[in-house]
Amino acid sequence: MKINGFPRYWAGGGTGQVIWAITNVCNAKCGFCSYPKNKTGAARYVTFEEARQVLDELDRRNLKMISFTGGEPLMNPDLFAMIDYAGRKGFLTRTGTNGSMLNPVSIARLKAAGIRNVWISLDSEDEAKHDRNRGIPGLAAHVREMIPLMLRQGLSVNIAAPVNRLIGDFTAFARHVRDLGLNTIAFCYPMTAMESSYGGAAASSLVDFSPAELVEALTAIKKLKASAVPGIRIVNPLAGLDEMIRFVRQEPPLFPCLGGHKFFYLDWDLILYRCAFLRDNFGHVLGITDWDFPATRCNQCMWQCFRDPSVYYYLPQMLQRLFCSNRSGWLKSAGAVFNSEARLSASAWLELIKNNFYR
Repeated sequence: MKINGFPRYWAGGGTGQVIWAITNVCNAKCGFCSYPKNKTGAARYVTFEEARQVLDELDRRNLKMISFTGGEPLMNPDLFAMIDYAGRKGFLTRTGTNGSMLNPVSIARLKAAGIRNVWISLDSEDEAKHDRNRGIPGLAAHVREMIPLMLRQGLSVNIAAPVNRLIGDFTAFARHVRDLGLNTIAFCYPMTAMESSYGGAAASSLVDFSPAELVEALTAIKKLKASAVPGIRIVNPLAGLDEMIRFVRQEPPLFPCLGGHKFFYLDWDLILYRCAFLRDNFGHVLGITDWDFPATRCNQCMWQCFRDPSVYYYLPQMLQRLFCSNRSGWLKSAGAVFNSEARLSASAWLELIKNNFYR
C-alpha cells in the first residue's frame, strides 16, 4: 500500500470493508468447507441490479472495501459488472477463486472490470492432495497454466492458503507458491464452525487442531514471514499472528475484533451480518436505517478476514478518537495513540508499505 492512499483508507477511523458472498453455489467439494454439504437449498446468485443498489448504499456508509466471495464467485455471471461498477464508484475490490473457472476470457474480463486483487485458494504444496480435497481433477495443473496469463494481463494475483493438515511443511508450501510464479500468501486461520449463512467452515479433521498444534503452525508462519523463503511475502501481520497465538492460549486480546463495527459479512440474500462466525445480523442491507454499530470487543473466533484487519485499524481508530475528543478526553486519547498496541498497529502498516500489499 502506498502512502498517498492512507487518507482514503484512514478517514473516519478507517473505511469499512464487506465480505460479500454473491452466490451460495460452488463447484468444489473441499473437506473443510460446508458448501458441498448444503446442496439441498435453492441456488442463489446476486444480480447486478441488486448489487448496484447495495453498492450505492455501502458507498454512502463509507464501506469502500469489497471482497466478492461465494461459493465460487466466478459462477455468478454478473461478477464482472459488479466489479466494474464498484471500481467506478471508488471501491477497492478483490475476489477469491478456486481457479477452476479461470480461462483466457474470464481473466480478460477480470482485468477489464478493474479488479484490484485476485486470491487463488491453495491447500497444499502437493498438487495431488490439493486436487483431491477440492474434488476437481487437474485443478492444480489448470491453475498453474492460468497464472502466467493473469500476470501478463497485469493482474495482482496472490495465494489464499487455509491452515490445514494438507500443508506438510510451510517452507515447502512457500517454495511451491514461488515456483508457480507468485510471491504473496495470506494464511487463513482454521475454523470448524460458523453460525451465519456463510459456508466457509466445516467440522473436518483437516482443520481440527489441538491448541499446541495451532501454536506450532502459527509460529511456523511467523518464521516463514521472517524471510525463510526469499521472494515470498506473507500478508498476515506479525501482530496478527501473535494475536491469534494469544487467542489459542485463551489470553486476553490486544486487538478485539471490529466485526460489526468496521467489518461486515453480507450474503446472497442481502442480509448483513456482524461477521460470518456469529448468527447476529442487522437484517436486509437496504432496510437498515441506523448504521451506528458500536464496537463490541469481540474475541470469539479467529476468522482471518476480520482479525488481521482489526490490528491495522487500531491506529486509525485511536487517531480518530484523538482528533474528535474534547479537551478533557484529549490526554486519554493521546495516551492510546502512543501505547504498545498502537506501536504494533503502526508496525503492521509499515509492513504494508514495505511490501506494497494491495497496491
